Order: sequence, then C-alpha cells, then structure tokens
Amino acid sequence: MRVPRGIGLSAVQILGARCGTAIDDGAGGVYFLVPPEASIAGADPADPASTPIPAGRRTNGPGPRWLVCPAETWLPTDPDALAAALADALPHPSALTGEQVRGAACVWCGKPVQAGLNDVDLGSRRWRPSGGASVAWFPRACQPCHVREGR
Repeated sequence: MRVPRGIGLSAVQILGARCGTAIDDGAGGVYFLVPPEASIAGADPADPASTPIPAGRRTNGPGPRWLVCPAETWLPTDPDALAAALADALPHPSALTGEQVRGAACVWCGKPVQAGLNDVDLGSRRWRPSGGASVAWFPRACQPCHVREGR
C-alpha cells in the first residue's frame, strides 16, 4: 500500500515494533507491505512492478530507502493496525472546520490552502459521524505545518 509520505512517516512511528517492511520512495510516498487482499482507507494499492526497492540495507536518502528493513522474510504490517495508525496520524475530523474537512484549509493550523499550489495532499479518508452515514474528507496541510509536524 502507498500513502503520502507525511502520513506514512507518522504511521511508522505510531506502529513502532508492529510495523512490517516499509519503504520511503524518496518521491513523496511510503509503501507498506500488507497482505494482498488488504484494502485500507487513505492508501492506494501499489503495483509491485513499480514499487521502488532500495538497495541492500539502505536507510538514508536521497532516493528510495528502508524505513523498516525486511528480515529474512518480508514481514507484512497488519492492515487493521495500519488503518488505525493512519487514522491516528491526523486530527479527528470532528475537531476540524468545514474548510479543513473539505481540503480548503490546513488540518493543523487552519490556514487556507490551494490544491496543487501551496499544500500537501494527505490522502482522502472516510469518516462515520455518530449515528450518520460514512462521508469522505480530504485532509491537506500547508507546507510549513507539513515540515513542522514531520509529516
């Protein structure tokens, strides 16, 4: 599964020892090895043929690097644990303004952002408000918060 880099780095920290093999592609994404049938909100299925594989035990950039090196066998991350870590990596939508939920403002500071100009797309999500239907939300961060939050 591929997720935006900021969210992926946060998820690796949240998962700690529960994180399986993970790759920072050096181009804005983090790849998690998960079982083939896994489907996770906020993550895109990765094409194995296009997933960058770092050399040896490379843990520094530039370029692809291991965040969690594979052992003798490549250990997958539990999809439920990864989904929870990805959800925990962002403020809860119930605590955000309408502009933050729809991606027009930074999820951390609330300043307006413009898609593709001064923002970092944190990946679309689904959220189920109490007693309501599942709704989509579109978290984005401004560049300064993205850097400050290490996400």
